[in-house]
Amino acid sequence: DPRDYTLMAFGGAGPLHAARLAEELEIRRVLVPANPGILCAMGLLLTDLRADFSLTRIVPATDASAPEIAEAFAALTERAERWFAHEGIVAADRGIARTADMRYLGQNYELGVALPDGPVTAATMQTLVARFSDVHRQRYGFVAEGEPVQVVTLRAEATGQVRKAQLPAHPERGPDASRAITGTRKVWLAETRDIAMTPVYDRPALAPGNRFAGPAIIEQMDATTLVPPGWTARVDRWLNLILEANTP
Repeated sequence: DPRDYTLMAFGGAGPLHAARLAEELEIRRVLVPANPGILCAMGLLLTDLRADFSLTRIVPATDASAPEIAEAFAALTERAERWFAHEGIVAADRGIARTADMRYLGQNYELGVALPDGPVTAATMQTLVARFSDVHRQRYGFVAEGEPVQVVTLRAEATGQVRKAQLPAHPERGPDASRAITGTRKVWLAETRDIAMTPVYDRPALAPGNRFAGPAIIEQMDATTLVPPGWTARVDRWLNLILEANTP
């Protein structure tokens, strides 16, 4: 039920339409991050590096296939290690997750199954088959007991951890936001079906604890936020802008 959630607005235009979209969904709170227009770019810079490597090996998921599977994963690990070296990822920040795409013999689709840690042995193959059965039951609701299982594709997901952002809290500076007003503007508002002289706020000048009622326009380098009539805006300690509907 969307009414139980807060709507997060991002992108250059998201904050402009977020409150009205929230009203349509009967959501009473909207969160606009400090830099909504570059949120995706920030996410890209702060997300761990990743590269995927794969090899096709169509073999029975039996104890006898363990040496071939082990050899294939050794080759994938070597490729991942070369990628780590090329990207300059230190050993402490490296990670490799191994999976196998598996299916029942004759199926035309596969399910990804995580490999247990350690060397690939006969016990590993037995664990793989058991995990495949669990995944198949979860996905499709049944297990085909006694049907032979195949390994089709082996995968290694290499990740390199990057330093994460620090989001410090700022001290509150009271509710008065008047110092952030840069002027007024004539705005036609669908809520009142009329033109209103609407205050314009400079987002960087807003401080934690500031609070004001709509209608209002909040401008910043990367986005514009509209606070419609019947909504209030406040700035939290992490410089997010919180829009809240006044009526229940």
